[in-house]
Parts: sequence; C-alpha cells; structure tokens
Amino acid sequence: MSNIRQLLAIDPDMSVLEAQRQLGSNGIHLHRDYLTKLVKKHLASRSHRIDRKVQSAAIAQIENVCMETIRRAWPIVLSQASSDKDKLTAINTINNTHFKMFELYQTAGIFDKKLGTVDVRVKVATEPDPRVAALVANIEKLWLPPRPVKQG
Repeated sequence: MSNIRQLLAIDPDMSVLEAQRQLGSNGIHLHRDYLTKLVKKHLASRSHRIDRKVQSAAIAQIENVCMETIRRAWPIVLSQASSDKDKLTAINTINNTHFKMFELYQTAGIFDKKLGTVDVRVKVATEPDPRVAALVANIEKLWLPPRPVKQG
C-alpha cells in the first residue's frame, strides 16, 4: 500500500494501468483488479482525512463562538444590577449553548449515545464553584414559588 501511496503522491492522476506498469518495473506484480481496489482504498482514505480536517476546523470555529457566548452570559447571571428577565435569558442562553455543543459533538460522531445503558461516574469536587451556586440561587429565586411559612 505504501508503494501505491508513493506513486499517487507523485502523480495523483495516474491510471491504474500506469501504476501497474511502474510497480511491475520495481518487481511488484499485482493484478489490475486488486490494484484498482487498493487505489480506491487509498483515495477513500485520503478523502476521509480531508473531511476530518474540514470537520475539525468547523467544530473548532463553532466551539469558539459558543464559548464566547457563554463567557459573556455569565456576568449577566451573576450581576446584581441585571433584571430577572435578563438573568433568565442569560441562563437559557448558557443552557441552550451547552445543548447545541452536545448535539454538535454527537452529529460529528465524537461520541455516541449509549441507549439503554447509564454510565455513572461520581466526581468529587474539592470546593463548590461559586458561579454554579449563584446560578442555582437565581434559578430558585426566579422559578420556584416562595416556600409557605408555617404558622404554629
């Protein structure tokens, strides 16, 4: 296969018959049908590598936009000056952005869904993230009704 790659790197438009002649002059005698199969395999591999490069570049560009969106939404969530409506919008934006990135990774085949099984890994955090605590507090404040006071 490496000899075929080498020939096609020198002349990408080389015909199978020409490749067969050149390989034959180097002492490698392959049947035309088998050589055609190897050439198609090489071209498919090259096409796949090019597709992966384009896909990786597109994913990186979308990730950059998503991360910038999330970076700009966090100050709105954490700000005391932001209205409740602004905080809800920022929380929804953060949530939707993470979901879109998750969908993007699945579509790209970076990881697959495990349907029917649950993978659980316990992660122990050394100290809680203050941003998450503020986010939970804002969600409770905005979405949960006030707890009834017991009179007794």
